[in-house]
Amino acid sequence: MKITWYGHAAFLIETKGIRIIHDPYKSPDCGSYAPIEDEADILVLSHDNETYHSCRSQVGGNPVEVHGEDIHWYPKTVNGITFTSFEVYENDKGEGPNYMMTYEVEGLRISHLGDLGHPLNPFQMSGIRGTDILLALAGGPPTIKVDDLKDLVEELQPRITIPMHFKNDKIKLKIRPVEDYLDLYSKDQYERTGKPTIEVTKENIGGYKPIVVLDPAR
Repeated sequence: MKITWYGHAAFLIETKGIRIIHDPYKSPDCGSYAPIEDEADILVLSHDNETYHSCRSQVGGNPVEVHGEDIHWYPKTVNGITFTSFEVYENDKGEGPNYMMTYEVEGLRISHLGDLGHPLNPFQMSGIRGTDILLALAGGPPTIKVDDLKDLVEELQPRITIPMHFKNDKIKLKIRPVEDYLDLYSKDQYERTGKPTIEVTKENIGGYKPIVVLDPAR
């Protein structure tokens, strides 16, 4: 499969001719990220926040929508891919319900943390156990603190963690740069690809370092 980070929390997953787009932002409202404007077969949304997570109008094609709230407790299968969601919150006070999304393609489980803002309880953690590729919020509050994210990753043990939702010169949010998360690790535990896309298979996933930092595609 190919994994492309558009920017912020938005990704494109290309697998066996199917195009899955996660959490599209709205340009230019979110900052200087360019519009996504790619076609999708499946549009996966962690929650409704048009500026940063659910801009349907800037995604092309006629995608089937998979919304975390709609499939909570009721997994949904689209094009042979079964999506499951688990409710989390934007902060540790239980405000801003949203949804982690998880599914398996090509024998690898992908989990997107949505807008998670707190450590996971045992039930929430159980929902994403077995994750191979974690799309993780690495910009700190108002989402999960970087120390808590490190603890989550250490317990979950994904094969690859791809940071998202962090500060750069394109996003209009007061969040932290990815370096603040990377500083919690030794340099041999992460790699910067210098590109927005990686290709991952069951055979080559072990060739990547535990944390893979992508450049934004937009």
